[in-house]
Amino acid sequence: MRGAGIGGTGQGGGITNENGATLTVTDSVLLFNRAVGGAGSVGNGGNGLGGGIFNGGPGPAGPPSLTLEGDLVALNRADGGAGGGSAGSGVGGGVYVAPGGVASAERTLILANAASTSDDDVFGVVWFI
Repeated sequence: MRGAGIGGTGQGGGITNENGATLTVTDSVLLFNRAVGGAGSVGNGGNGLGGGIFNGGPGPAGPPSLTLEGDLVALNRADGGAGGGSAGSGVGGGVYVAPGGVASAERTLILANAASTSDDDVFGVVWFI
């Protein structure tokens, strides 16, 4: 239930891939993006997930698929929002792959990202080819 001053979720500061979509990012640079959870006035702060890229989990249309080819994902940030209760989590500063999501990377560097809670560069499973 939303309400009571709970902060919303910020996901995919640079790119969000959800709802069974197939996304291929080729020869690109994702720099200086931020996913920031919303502030909660009385309740908890919202989560910030995937400063550079957020790849969601399975839904009615199946799992989204993310392929990174020849990319640089760096200097992105995921921050949880402040809260009147507790702060939200910042997870996956570079890439956040939700459980059940599909992601692979070839000739791609994911480095020097930051997250306020955990997994500075990658949260979840990314298959490096």
